[in-house]
Amino acid sequence: MPRKTKQQANPADRPVTVWFHLALPATSTVSSLPQVPTGDEWASVLKIPSEQHGLRHSHWGMRLEDPKKAWLVLEWSTMAELDNFKKTEAYTTFLNGLTALVGDPPAVYHIHHIGHWMLSGFFRRTVWPRSQAHHEVLTVYFPVKMTPELKTSIELKSNLDSIGLRLAMMETGIDPALIPKKNALEDQNLGWVEEKLMWEGKRVRGLRVLWMWSSEEGERLWKQEERGGKRHATDKELPLAIDLFFQDMRECGMLGFESYHGGFIQI
Repeated sequence: MPRKTKQQANPADRPVTVWFHLALPATSTVSSLPQVPTGDEWASVLKIPSEQHGLRHSHWGMRLEDPKKAWLVLEWSTMAELDNFKKTEAYTTFLNGLTALVGDPPAVYHIHHIGHWMLSGFFRRTVWPRSQAHHEVLTVYFPVKMTPELKTSIELKSNLDSIGLRLAMMETGIDPALIPKKNALEDQNLGWVEEKLMWEGKRVRGLRVLWMWSSEEGERLWKQEERGGKRHATDKELPLAIDLFFQDMRECGMLGFESYHGGFIQI
């Protein structure tokens, strides 16, 4: 379950992740996943954030579905430190340099990620467990207006690792400890996009969900097979865990979603 600390109670003290969505030019030398663009111009631009106080991690990622679409993800210790960077000439140089390299200003999104307890009891405090893993980047769209209670419910129900346990507890006589686990879901994280997004011509609120899978095959098997147990009374199987996830999201008002995959490498 997400935890709040005294430090995180102040918005300026909360960690924040900035996503730059980039459309690479046709002349880009990038041809594989994941691979940071080469050349002195790219190197001089991408090193600027790493020289700033408060940057935790910087990662370069590329869509598996379209290698000409890339993500630059900068994770900051606090929002205040990011704001300080934005006030400097270095930030202007960085943003102008990035725009010059890709041809158009990148779309920029700010996300305060919320970690989840995994059933193993290990709590992730960073967005990126490791580089070069198989990530799924899911954005779920909801109406802009939302009660705090609904927001909390969505956050709790989005925890994939708890779904198998919840399914098992629906059945009499199933010990959750005996649920078969394929260990394909290695980590997960989520956060609300601060900026308002567009979906089918409407302004919406976005939930960015990150799932780190053991591999493409592991993801496929988990989504096809993970149920959390079978019924005793009949031979009818429980819902697939991934189907239950989207059922929960629809019941919470989901308007739609977009899913992409990609590899990430630390810069």
